[in-house]
Amino acid sequence: MEPKKASDPDELGGWRINGRLGEGGFGTVYLGEKGAQKAAIKVIRPEFVEEDDARARLVTEANILSKLSDPSIGKILDSDLSGEYPWIATEFINGPTLDDKVKYEGPLEEIAWFNLAANVFHAVVSANEMGIIHKDIKPSNIILGETGNKLIDFGIAHISGQTKTVVFGDREGSTPFSSPEHFTIRSNPKMDVFSTAATLAYAGKATNIWNGENDLQLMRSINEDFPKLDGLTENQTKFLTPLFEKNPSDRPTALEAHQSALGYIEFLLGNSKIPSPLKGRSNLKRLLSYTKSITFVSLSIIAVIAIVLTMRISAQQVPTEIANSNVKNPPIGNSTNPSPTKSKNATEPSPTKSKNADLSINAATDIACQDEYSSKGSKVIEMCLPSAKKGEISSIYFLGRFYFDKQNYKEAEKWLLQGAEAKDLNSTRFLIDTYTQLSNTTQRDRWTKICADTSYGETDTSPLKDIAYCKMMQGFILTRAGASKEAILYFTDAADYGSGDAATWLGLYYRDLDQKDKAIKWLTRAAELESTNGLNSLISYADQIGDNALAKKWLIVSANDGNQVNMGVLALTYYFDKDFTSAKKWASKGASFGDILSVYVQGAVAYDEGQRVEGKALLVKAANKGNISAIRKLGSIYRLDEKNYEEAAIWYEKLAARNDFTGTDTYSALLFMLGKDKESCTYNDKVLELGNAAKKNGTYESTYMDKIMEDAKVIADGYCAKM
Repeated sequence: MEPKKASDPDELGGWRINGRLGEGGFGTVYLGEKGAQKAAIKVIRPEFVEEDDARARLVTEANILSKLSDPSIGKILDSDLSGEYPWIATEFINGPTLDDKVKYEGPLEEIAWFNLAANVFHAVVSANEMGIIHKDIKPSNIILGETGNKLIDFGIAHISGQTKTVVFGDREGSTPFSSPEHFTIRSNPKMDVFSTAATLAYAGKATNIWNGENDLQLMRSINEDFPKLDGLTENQTKFLTPLFEKNPSDRPTALEAHQSALGYIEFLLGNSKIPSPLKGRSNLKRLLSYTKSITFVSLSIIAVIAIVLTMRISAQQVPTEIANSNVKNPPIGNSTNPSPTKSKNATEPSPTKSKNADLSINAATDIACQDEYSSKGSKVIEMCLPSAKKGEISSIYFLGRFYFDKQNYKEAEKWLLQGAEAKDLNSTRFLIDTYTQLSNTTQRDRWTKICADTSYGETDTSPLKDIAYCKMMQGFILTRAGASKEAILYFTDAADYGSGDAATWLGLYYRDLDQKDKAIKWLTRAAELESTNGLNSLISYADQIGDNALAKKWLIVSANDGNQVNMGVLALTYYFDKDFTSAKKWASKGASFGDILSVYVQGAVAYDEGQRVEGKALLVKAANKGNISAIRKLGSIYRLDEKNYEEAAIWYEKLAARNDFTGTDTYSALLFMLGKDKESCTYNDKVLELGNAAKKNGTYESTYMDKIMEDAKVIADGYCAKM
């Protein structure tokens, strides 16, 4: 918690304001107390008081929370929405967000995972029964509190009959946890089922389950692919699979999912037989043509080219919440912050005897203790306890780690605290994690600062990666508290000590301040430190500022490192540059990994070079996997090159089914040419509908859409009106 500023209120509605918990996009969150009760009080900042959207979100959240009394939902305690500065007070939840828990400590254990599933689906059921769709379920909106798991932040939720649908462009950073319905103009209660499933998959894997590293690629994967559930247990996979049905009508309800989760809990506790798996109507693993069950707002050819080359990293991907409240930590400016990646600069120590390794051991080390722990033997206590009792630092550390790994956090605290007090950074690092597990945020923050402020350099007991980890953690804590200037100092130190994730955060921070030189400096440093997020952010920013050479340079690095998605993007880049030799080289590599964008480039190059039969076959393969560019290319081939309007109509119908604006317009024209006037007028009306929807959600491109809309209006008011 950060101290109050001079301009901050001393009390609000009888709540004594004790300090700041954070600052959001529209508001400041204070810690309030009234008697023995604590609250997180969200207040609209003065500069946003006149913003309709800020007030609307706060009113929506207050309205919804007042209707809900589920123990798995953070509850509202008090509010004043009519005053000069509207505010709401919600219960203070002491604990980390699921996002932080997973990113710093790894996947949840199976029983804890199913408990989380039961809690969140119970919250969804309660909300849905009141006609409420949360619409933004994700790890950062779930707090693992001392009194149970809580779903928070209903600021953009949909209330049946009261609020308008919040379209895709209105959401911030939730794409990896979106459902196919999020990309349409209609809300559906089962979108929360899909998002909860994606959130749970992340909680069980600690990695993204979709292919892609920007919004377009993720959107395509969510609509086309079976999620990557490898690494989950058999029980988890069986539970989740039907929840990822693309068509909401094929998806189980939240109530069915809740009951199934309870069944698995009883099974894991040995109280019942394994429950029957949830049933979805189709078999996702066969990836039947999703075009029959999904419609989503596709992008025009111009937007596709622009967005494929502009990879914006999702805001979900950074642990900026070291949360002990029920409020999201907002990005600085418009920042989309990175998450720590398990790259070569990861901070997890591994026992070795090298001087520069994470766990360097001096000559007095009890080697038997280290070897027993490293080999995951059964006699760690027997081997380590005697020397640990004598004060041998490495044995103290390994004994603490053993208890930590066994989730005996009280015993882990006992030993790791001894190591930390002896200034062993290895012990301090895991003492911080232990206090996180124990929800002891006071001691966690205390030791994080002690570790981050260490003044000595790399030694046997203070490897640089541990120091970098602590400094980065302190940066996140300060960011969460709204002390961004002080946080920058810690992130800078962490980056200097070799943290690619800290360098990425700095790069994105300066990018959003429009300080180009600093942004490029830090993002380049992150890429050099082999941070995947940093590299992709650098590519995105280079393209954004028009530095094509820099973007291509790092695309090549990424592709050479085996990034399959970027192989396809690089191939597409060369294709646009008419460098067909390089395009074929990278498309071939990407296609060998199953990247559909690469298959499209292969087909497009082959066709353009005159190998029309082979090219069309590859394009059909990509199109059948849902690649929009391949569908459009095939439609263009049959319409313009072969004048086969009936075959062209088949492909443009697929675009129209995806609510593609230009594809729908062309399909309407083809139907008219084929003598299907009534159907042509139906799709002409749809063109107007899609254009008007684009105006509302901010995706309207006047440079080419104005003319299409004008022509469609003339046809609707003239020829079609007379039919």
